Amino acid sequence: MLQAEATLVTRVCGHTRRRSPDLSTAKVKPKQIALYLLIAFVVVSVWKDPATSASYAADFLSSVGHFLRSLYTKLAQFIEGIGK
Repeated sequence: MLQAEATLVTRVCGHTRRRSPDLSTAKVKPKQIALYLLIAFVVVSVWKDPATSASYAADFLSSVGHFLRSLYTKLAQFIEGIGK
């Protein structure tokens, strides 16, 4: 514990100054923070208005399904065109 505190405190001209911690050694990365914030936002939105959240989720999943179906169709046409 004392060793960790010693790395964050620097003595300059008799004054103690704190250095900012090195973010590369932080246990929680910025991507994890963003993911936690996204999860918290989803939980709060579902909690406040479940019907609207369900509608948005259904629309999103429907859009993903349409995209995958279109991708599959175009890929199949491309492979068929190569075989001719």
